[in-house]
Amino acid sequence: MTLEALATSLVTTLATKAFEKAGEEVGKESGTTALSLIKGLFTPDELITLNLSAEALQDPKAQGKIEGKLEERLAAHPDIAKQLEALLANLPKAEGKANTLTQIGNSNVGVQDVTGSTINITR
Repeated sequence: MTLEALATSLVTTLATKAFEKAGEEVGKESGTTALSLIKGLFTPDELITLNLSAEALQDPKAQGKIEGKLEERLAAHPDIAKQLEALLANLPKAEGKANTLTQIGNSNVGVQDVTGSTINITR
């Protein structure tokens, strides 16, 4: 995985709280969480500037800023990058989703995320 893809995946995973939901830990003996590994890449002042709070992680502009800085730090710390990449690989895979859209009438338009989906239309 490229560092850019890794940084993007990490920020997305932090934003969706997937690490917390999975209860994933890096290194059972150390008990170090993914978030603490990521925070360890930055100085306290940088952490304040980056703002890794849940609210900031929902803002696309802030996400881009965090991704850029994270990519730089991961390049400088390849050992931590490998640990985080392994952690991402161990997260449970997302399950499929089922979208249902019921429309009555004529000339209706419905929009849904159908990436990688099978579409069945019944009448």
